[in-house]
Formats: sequence, structure tokens, C-alpha cells
Amino acid sequence: MAQTVRSISNLWSKSPEIKSEMIVAKDVTQARMVRAVRSLVEGWYHDQAEVVFDKGRFWNMNAQVLNQLFSDAQLFVCVRDLRDIFASVEKQHAKNPLLDDANDAEELTSYNRADRMFAPKGLLGQQIMGIEDLARRGLKNQKGKPFAHTIAYETFVRSPQLILDRVYAVTGEEPFEHDFENVENTATDVDGLYNYKFPHVGAGKVVDPGTDWREHVPADVAQLIMRTFPNYNRAFGYQ
Repeated sequence: MAQTVRSISNLWSKSPEIKSEMIVAKDVTQARMVRAVRSLVEGWYHDQAEVVFDKGRFWNMNAQVLNQLFSDAQLFVCVRDLRDIFASVEKQHAKNPLLDDANDAEELTSYNRADRMFAPKGLLGQQIMGIEDLARRGLKNQKGKPFAHTIAYETFVRSPQLILDRVYAVTGEEPFEHDFENVENTATDVDGLYNYKFPHVGAGKVVDPGTDWREHVPADVAQLIMRTFPNYNRAFGYQ
């Protein structure tokens, strides 16, 4: 839904018809735009639960729009050591290196694969830039309370109930005692579309996988990753 909302925003921002309406009645037109997009989102989730979790990765880039559309919305952002993120990618890739979407031979190297993924428009880099922007802005909702909330992956896997209690407190929902010994996988993502490089398993017991990035990420690649995002690492305490 985040990409859909962004597409509408981009379309309207370039539309001569919308600009004409804005010239005639700016405040009225802006209110109509907000109502229209809000109705689209509400209609999409009409048959869902009262509380909706939209895991779209592009909300971090569109946080201000989400805040404008739904003043009571909360944005939860999971962060993790970037070296461990890339290590998990490399670990999965090593299981079947025959399938690789690299366009050129040089992209087959781990260094260039990291450079490509962490680039501003890369699979990882784009999202990290959005997270950095959230930390930089310190957005508040219309009630003056924090809009974005950070969840450290390392803390989550070690103390999942603690983190979820925090989520319940922020959302105003009644706390629930979860079974972290027998987590069920309810993901509907089609992993085959991505060559099974990013599997959505997440079932069974919640365990701390530990930090093993050195087994999969060469030292110079790790340096490249950390050097590319100093603000992210500084903001979330990764060294």
C-alpha cells in the first residue's frame, strides 16, 4: 500500500488538473486529496481486523504522508547490524550460487554485490536511507508524541515479550502473552519469485542466531558497509 500511496502522490503532484484545482481552492482541494487517499487505504483493509499491520518497506520514506493520513498511526522500524544483514544474504546465496541476477561479471564478487545492494537505490541501501531520515527528523504525530519507534533486532530475538509489550503500550492494545517456543509462520510471500534468496520461514522457537557475519562477509566488505552508513551506525549503536 505504501507504493500505491506514493504513486498517487507522484501522479497528483504532476497533474495539471490537480494544480488547477489547487489554484482555485487550495485548502479544499488538499482536504479532498487526503480524504480520497485515506478512503482508499481504509477500503483496502475494510475486511481486516480493527488494528492493521502493514509491513510495506516504503513507509519509512513516506512517513510524513502516513502521519498526515492517519494521525493515530504508529511506525515501527526494525534495525539490525548491517553486516549481519548482508551476512544473511550471503549465507542464502551460497546455498545456490547458480541462481544469480547479476548483470555483469564484476557484480558476482561479494564486494560489488554489497556495493550494489547498499547503493542509494539498492535493495538494502534505499531502506537504510529511509531509516536514517526517520532518525534525523524525529517525527511527532499530531498529538506531539513520537511517530516512529525503533526495534533492535538483537534485542527482539533475546527478549521478544519485552519488545511486544512495548508495541502494545504504544498502540494502546491489551498485552498478550505469546508462545515463543512454537511460532507459526503466516507469511504469504512467494519466495520463489526471488530465487529463494530471502526466505520467509520464521517458525518454531525464537532464538538468538548470534553474530556470525565474519564467516560470510570479508573484512573489506564489512568496512565498506560500515563506512557507507555512519549515521545509521551511530544512531543505533553499531560499531
